[in-house]
Amino acid sequence: MTKQIGAALFEDGTKLYLIYDTVSDLAMPPLFFTEYAAKSWLAAGMPEKDVTSGVGVQDMPVTIVPDVNDIGENANPTGSFASTASRKDMRLTGPRSFMEMVYVNGATASRVF
Repeated sequence: MTKQIGAALFEDGTKLYLIYDTVSDLAMPPLFFTEYAAKSWLAAGMPEKDVTSGVGVQDMPVTIVPDVNDIGENANPTGSFASTASRKDMRLTGPRSFMEMVYVNGATASRVF
């Protein structure tokens, strides 16, 4: 499987879902309220989603977890990385991969292994 359901974890505990492409190691920008909605978008061929406002509006820090199954009490979210997202626009606005995060943040970036 080349695409899986991941999550964007906000600092206040909110969790939104996303599609993570494991071949390109990239998170797709759209965010979804439920895992089912993310799966439905993927099954529909990932149609373009409308964005009404500009990037940078209400960006909030998030942790991207590529596989939603890695979230939980005993889970170890390997491959997670820092990014930003807009809840209003329901999309990622920052780095979509660990390597993009390193490029943006420089040598101070770290990853959970």
